[in-house]
Amino acid sequence: MMKSAKIFAAMIGMMFANSAMAGLQEIKVSNNQLGLQLMSMNMDYAEKDDAGVLLDTEKGPVSGTTVFFTSMRTRANVYFQGQYSRNDGKTNYVGGLLGPPPTPYGSIVTTSVAKITNYSFRLGRGFETGNYYIHNHASMLTPYIELARQEWYRGVNAGETYYHNAYGIGLLWQISSAGSYLVTSVNGLVGKTFGAYIDVSGYFSGTLGNATLYKAGINLDYALSKVLHLNGGVDYVGYSYGKSDVYSGYLEPDSTTTILLYKAGLAISF
Repeated sequence: MMKSAKIFAAMIGMMFANSAMAGLQEIKVSNNQLGLQLMSMNMDYAEKDDAGVLLDTEKGPVSGTTVFFTSMRTRANVYFQGQYSRNDGKTNYVGGLLGPPPTPYGSIVTTSVAKITNYSFRLGRGFETGNYYIHNHASMLTPYIELARQEWYRGVNAGETYYHNAYGIGLLWQISSAGSYLVTSVNGLVGKTFGAYIDVSGYFSGTLGNATLYKAGINLDYALSKVLHLNGGVDYVGYSYGKSDVYSGYLEPDSTTTILLYKAGLAISF
C-alpha cells in the first residue's frame, strides 16, 4: 500500500514537472517572434512655469503601428528585443499666447499635429524561477537593459520637435501553463533620459534637462497555431523635460508627459 502511494505521488510529480516544462517551452516560443501591431498612443503632455502655473497641454489618442522582433534561442536564455513604432495624428491643444500681451491658459483651444517615432532595444537573460511551476504554471524572470530613442514633432507655433535618448534597467515576468497556448508578460523599467533636445522652427534650438523615466505594462500572447500568434497589451510610459536655457530671448519651460499605449496585432514565431 505504501509503495503504491509513493508510485502515485511520483507519477503526479512527473505530471506537474512535464506540464511545467511544456509551459516553459511556450514562454520561450513567445520570445521568438517577428510581429506587427496596430496601436493607439494616448498622450498627456503639460508645460508649467517656475511657479507651477499651467501654460499649455496636449492630450488625446494618436494612432500608429509598431514592428517588433524578439529572440531567446540559446541554452542560456539570452533575450533580445528590437522595436520600432510610428504614430501620426492630432492631439487636443489648450494654451495661451506668450505675447505681448500674454494670454492665460485656456484662451486658445485647438488641435495640434503629432508625429511620434520610437526605437528601443533590450538585452537580458531569462531565469526559470522556482521549481518551474506555480500552481502548475511555468514562469520565467528576465532582467534586462534597454536603450531607446524618441522623436516627437508638435504642430504648435511653426513646429517644434523634441528628441531624447534613454537607458534603463527592467524586469520581465512571464507565466504560462501547458496546453493553454497563452503567455502573460508583466514588465517594469526605471531609466533616465539623456541628450534631450528641442528644435523650435524659426525661433531657437537647444538642450533640455534630463530626468527619470518609468515604464510598465502587461501583455498577452496567444498561439493560434505553431507559427501564428495573436498578441496585445497596455503599456505606460512617464517622463519629463527640464527647462532649457534662454536662446535669443526664448526658452522651453519644464514639462511632464505620460503615455498609455494600447496595442494588438499578429506575429510569426520561429
